[in-house]
Amino acid sequence: MQSISKFEKQNETISVNVLGYKERCGVYPLRISDYDRQNEVNLLLIAQEENQHYCLIKNMSGLLNMQATNMIISGIIAFDV
Repeated sequence: MQSISKFEKQNETISVNVLGYKERCGVYPLRISDYDRQNEVNLLLIAQEENQHYCLIKNMSGLLNMQATNMIISGIIAFDV
């Protein structure tokens, strides 16, 4: 993630945030930019053992809404059992 800081310094109009995902935790922040810039990029880091891949998050609201909906549904299922 050090290269992201370097990228931000070289591109003064772009800020980059990185989120992670774990099945039990859901989406959580790994890196929040120190800058509030004209263009904000949100990435999701997908990691499996030594392999890592960054995916562009095009719809943050949709991603977080899906996570909240899944938590509510899981809670209802757990409550009904």
